[in-house]
Amino acid sequence: MIDLETRSGARDPGGSLSMYGGSRGTLQPSASWAGFAGNWDVFATGSLLRTDQGIENPARTRTALNGQSQQTRGLVYAARQLDETTRLSVIAGTSLNRFRIPVTRGQETGFTAFGSDAFDSADLRARQWERNWYGVAAVQKSLGDVDVQVAGFTRSSSIHYVPDTVGETRFNGVASDVYRGSVTVGGQADAAWRVSANHTLRGGLQASREASRFRSQTTVLPLDADGEALDDPFGLNDRSNRVGWLYGAYVQDEWRVTEALTLNLGVRADQMVQYTANGQISPRANLVWRPAEGTTLHAGYARTFTPPQQELVQTPTLERFQDTTNAPESLRNDAVRPERAHRFDIGVSQKIGPHLTLGVDAYYKDVRDLLDFGQFGNALIFTPSITARARSTASSSRAIGGTTAGCSTPTWPSAAPPPATSARRNTPSRRRSWPISAANGSAPTTTSCSPARPGRC
Repeated sequence: MIDLETRSGARDPGGSLSMYGGSRGTLQPSASWAGFAGNWDVFATGSLLRTDQGIENPARTRTALNGQSQQTRGLVYAARQLDETTRLSVIAGTSLNRFRIPVTRGQETGFTAFGSDAFDSADLRARQWERNWYGVAAVQKSLGDVDVQVAGFTRSSSIHYVPDTVGETRFNGVASDVYRGSVTVGGQADAAWRVSANHTLRGGLQASREASRFRSQTTVLPLDADGEALDDPFGLNDRSNRVGWLYGAYVQDEWRVTEALTLNLGVRADQMVQYTANGQISPRANLVWRPAEGTTLHAGYARTFTPPQQELVQTPTLERFQDTTNAPESLRNDAVRPERAHRFDIGVSQKIGPHLTLGVDAYYKDVRDLLDFGQFGNALIFTPSITARARSTASSSRAIGGTTAGCSTPTWPSAAPPPATSARRNTPSRRRSWPISAANGSAPTTTSCSPARPGRC
């Protein structure tokens, strides 16, 4: 789901300019405006971030060496009332980021390449670009007891790692120029029917097509019969394309059994046709009980199906790297399968006075083919991997002041998959108005050891 909070040109017209600055060369101007353009209610916002530490510093220094980054983000939202019961909304946005890869001083090279083994690690100059564009257009219609929404969406994203070829070859024996890009288009339709005072029936359909492109240009050194690297660097090119499809449909019934008891029952069907063809029927149930004023108990179960992000999966020709400094330990490269899980949740919240609510939740998850992400290679790009079986349990407690904790009704239409992302970034700690899954994407913030970034991890 994508949750956007924007200003309304009708209720809050006007504009604003702001400037944010801080340590490590951080400077971020931003601007926003809300108003009317003809019959359109428009909101637009944008920002430009400049910092000396765009990616986590691998050295024990206050400021990263060669860590500069520029990140540009923009969002436009426009809506108009077509008639008394019909509304058209359009969302468009972009995220354009440029990173230098930080390095550590005083590292020693490990290979002789291009006629020498000398290279100052402080002079390494690898770079990475990330570009994302997205757009959504939706029509909402109210037909008495039935509300309908039909939407189309598109997204284009790419990530490109450009190495310091000479330097990385001398340090690591390999330097890879890696590009991954994808274009996704799709549509989604959702409807809600208030059957009676105690029943609300919801349902929806979604389909999307993703075309992915992968390209790498890898400089390696050959190995002699004893496994020693020879100073004869050469390049190996690898590229592939893939078109994948995702389909989904769901039905949900919200049944108010009594004034204090609400039962949500639903089922979702998913089908993926990507590197593998898999599908699943996923039942879901959620019960909310309010036995007394201020007390809420909830319990839920969901069977989930999570396909891997196609744009992050590649199928390199591993055999081509045999007898080189980039030879893999194993030639096994199985297709990444979708994650399947059983999820359970139970909890209680209690309102204590007008300004304090306490809550406790417990979770259990039983997963087959657990999806994870790792950095396989020098480029700071995450690639999906799987663990055959996993189980996890967790609990949490919370105290909320000035509001009442509640249990929201689950809905299950899914959004377009997030774009490719790289290593952990450092950005100012403040709230943003950007849609996370559509514009910026979110990958596990795991710090990886990389030969391309000599130093501690």
